[in-house]
Amino acid sequence: ELNSIVAISPILSEPVTKVNTATNMIEKFAALSALSAALRSEVQRTPRGRTRRLRFGIGLEQAIFASGREIINQEPSTRREHFVLLQSTLDALYGVGLLTNIERQQASKKIAEIQSDTNDKRLKKYRETLAYLDRVPTWAERRIQFFMQEQVDRFSLIEPFSHHYVPDRLRGSPLLIFTTLMKRLNEDAATLSGVKHQFFDSSASQGFRVLNAGIGHGELHTPETLAASIEQHGTAPSATILVVPETLADLPAVDGILTAFEGNQLSHVQLLARNLGVPNVVVNADFISRLPDYYGQQIELLASAGGVVSISLADAKNPQSTDDSPATDIVIEIDPDKLNLQRTQTISTKELSSADSGVLVGPKAAKVGGLAKQFPGQVSPGLAIPFGTFRALLDSNQHANGGTMFEWIRSSYEDMGKRQGAELDATRQAFLQELRTWFLNVELDPKFVNHLRTAMENEFGADGSYGVFVRSDTNVEDLAGFTGAGLNLTLPNVVGFDNILAAIREVWASPFTERAFGWRQARLTTPEHVYTSILLHKSVPADKSGVLVTNDIFNDQPNKISIVLNEGVAGGVDGLSAETLRIDADTASVDWMASATAPYKKVVSANGGIDELPASGQSRSLSDDNIQAILNFTKGIDNWHEEHEGAAADVEFGFLNDEFVLFQIRPLVDSDSGERNQRLIALDATLIDTSGTTVLMDDLLEVNATNNVGDN
Repeated sequence: ELNSIVAISPILSEPVTKVNTATNMIEKFAALSALSAALRSEVQRTPRGRTRRLRFGIGLEQAIFASGREIINQEPSTRREHFVLLQSTLDALYGVGLLTNIERQQASKKIAEIQSDTNDKRLKKYRETLAYLDRVPTWAERRIQFFMQEQVDRFSLIEPFSHHYVPDRLRGSPLLIFTTLMKRLNEDAATLSGVKHQFFDSSASQGFRVLNAGIGHGELHTPETLAASIEQHGTAPSATILVVPETLADLPAVDGILTAFEGNQLSHVQLLARNLGVPNVVVNADFISRLPDYYGQQIELLASAGGVVSISLADAKNPQSTDDSPATDIVIEIDPDKLNLQRTQTISTKELSSADSGVLVGPKAAKVGGLAKQFPGQVSPGLAIPFGTFRALLDSNQHANGGTMFEWIRSSYEDMGKRQGAELDATRQAFLQELRTWFLNVELDPKFVNHLRTAMENEFGADGSYGVFVRSDTNVEDLAGFTGAGLNLTLPNVVGFDNILAAIREVWASPFTERAFGWRQARLTTPEHVYTSILLHKSVPADKSGVLVTNDIFNDQPNKISIVLNEGVAGGVDGLSAETLRIDADTASVDWMASATAPYKKVVSANGGIDELPASGQSRSLSDDNIQAILNFTKGIDNWHEEHEGAAADVEFGFLNDEFVLFQIRPLVDSDSGERNQRLIALDATLIDTSGTTVLMDDLLEVNATNNVGDN
């Protein structure tokens, strides 16, 4: 059969020869894996004989799986031999379609680095390499879900066991060999460092990845069990640790997050959690499956800056588990005297600068004005509806109980301050519902409407010929200690003046949703002075878009930038699985962190709104030229943030016909609670003490290597 495949594809002659001449099992496994990778490349190169070659590939995968099991069920081996086998397994995973070539290359580069130069490696480098390679199983799972999940969901309507397809496919693939090897290496690193994760009454060397450090206490729930609990008890828990598939775009206010997948680390809600010190931990499938036993119970979640995790039942007898300071001590103080509420007419962003942020308008509109001057031709035009319009609306309308709407809001906050428990919940819900309903139905001043119509025609063109993103822009976001990213509403690509007016009403109402209120309210000193300006930003039909941060959010390495990107518009901000990169600002070298495996992309519709179309599934979206354009941009923003000295920039951007487009820039606000909390520092103490330990690559692993394939 090997000879027959060579007859179809002569280019496979060399890898076939290596299979035939292998002198031991490790060489044979490596040769079979290399042949699988070469076969996939050949299938992609030419359609000739594709069906027969694919059938041959199925048989080849079975041979690789059997060969790999035989090798790792033998005697213990050295660290170097484990990494050699990992490298071969990467070839096999690429060959069977579970990895892209760039994922294989990037993981291979990490293996080459740990194997190179000398026999000595520091434990810190060893652990960092393993942490990176721990991403490979997630890459494989996301890749197969991209192609198969829709079909799985369809067939599960008639056969529920269809949901087992993806995990069964992965367990029957070379990924099982890879995860077995990684389990041993992680146990070795845990033994050398003296550090293990705690999961209730057991410990583990792997299975957890910290996205945000912090401490959280609360009832453990999924969104479904939380809704059921609220219905049963009539009130929400005072604090919640939420278990979700990935960090959701509309995540409610929580005190901790456990996710099966990381989504992307620069989404709005992820940046908000990072800002507030809310612990966020990716948990592997084995531990996720054990969590239902603890739903509804009070738990404690600790996630250290060094990546050590402890999950346990909260113990009322142990003061350490109840007396921790909150995840963050951020207080949002509003200075009403700073506000200029006299301007009530629409303002072109061309007239605005950073000095207007928090005075006339929010930071989005103010920054767009400044950026348009700094980066001409790269920023879409916009109009801002100032804080004064919002306040004038409240002052010029009466509440049914007497007094203005602003006076009613102030008295309602005073009333809520006197209540607690279920009574407070009911009062808050009624207040928010009434206020949202009022904004959606209030009559607008005809002078404001006429001025807005004229301003939009002058700025954007004839009505119906353009769309705008209608974006909330409050005075309680992008502050020195609080980001507020994604808390309030953005309505994308609204077309037509009447539709835009309706969207404006919705955006005015959005700070008073339960979610936005929950994240923000406990941190406010004068909540009645929350004001919403609105940015009307002309739509750009970007081919791809994302978020970049001008520092390394993964390992805090110097001179690195972090990027997430998706095809279409609104990429990177809503938590979809995104192409995730870390780029060296000097050399443009790329560390690949994740591929974009969201099945759909968002594109602007000529008739308004957003259409969802199938994503291409291509292995890479950002070209080398795109990366250079991003680096050129980042070199020009050194002085963008005078009022946030020293802060990294959080930038929303896109590419239209491969031309860089800039949408927004804000400071990246990190909580330092994880660095100050003594319990989290204690979790990392052993890790720090052992970081310089020498790891000899040709020594046997410091673990019992009897955990064979059948044990996983």
